[in-house]
Amino acid sequence: MEEAIVNAIYHRGYDGQQEPNKIYLYPDRMEIISYPGPVAGIEKKHFEKGQTIPPVPARNRRVGEFLKDLKLAEGRGTGIPKIQRKMKENGSPEPIFDFDDMKNYFRVILPVHPRYEVLNALRKAENHWAVGEKRDAINHLMKVYDNQSSSGALASQVIEYAFHMSDVTLARDIFNTFIKESKKSEESLPYLAMARNYITRGEYVIGMKILKEIPIFPSISDKLEIAILKKKSRDFKGAHKLFSELFTQNPDDPKIIHEFAQTKIRLAKEYR
Repeated sequence: MEEAIVNAIYHRGYDGQQEPNKIYLYPDRMEIISYPGPVAGIEKKHFEKGQTIPPVPARNRRVGEFLKDLKLAEGRGTGIPKIQRKMKENGSPEPIFDFDDMKNYFRVILPVHPRYEVLNALRKAENHWAVGEKRDAINHLMKVYDNQSSSGALASQVIEYAFHMSDVTLARDIFNTFIKESKKSEESLPYLAMARNYITRGEYVIGMKILKEIPIFPSISDKLEIAILKKKSRDFKGAHKLFSELFTQNPDDPKIIHEFAQTKIRLAKEYR
């Protein structure tokens, strides 16, 4: 972001150019625009992967020297490669460098990190849901989910909302789409959401079947929820085994101690 903004200040036109630099923030991207476009000798092909910017004369040498004194620029054509490198290191999509054929403007587009897009969508959907706009909440998540179907956080929230709206078909569709993804994030969350809602509805067989399909236990909190769901489904033996493992790892956790003790009591009554 800093490099793109500094470049916009460095390379814009100051000789009678009335249009100011512009920075636009959108849910899925940031755009930094300066006027006019790049100087003669720079073409769109120079911004492609593996290409370098040719050593053309600088438009504003004095401005560049000032920015170098502030340690905001180097003046060696390193700005564009730095933007590309930093976006890659951050796990963000590639930046886009855009200008028209007449070079009237130069625009840098920095796409939002996929995880931020998910978090932003979840927040907005929660606001819709809180004020009773429940269908709007689902629709908003679905728009983002179309591009982020590997996000377990998004999938699980849509599943939760779908069950609350008694739209079990939508919940199943989202779950089936998610499990077909080759690469997933927060992989256990949709499984837990499906199992939790089926068990809450009293459909223990389906819920337990989904719990058995969870590929990994990525966190202690997920493992704890699985144990609690097993207990609710009256699988006290399976719950006791998980609580025992959790207690060994976290002997001072009051919630684990309480659940472990309760399960021991229920298990004892079952085999009395």
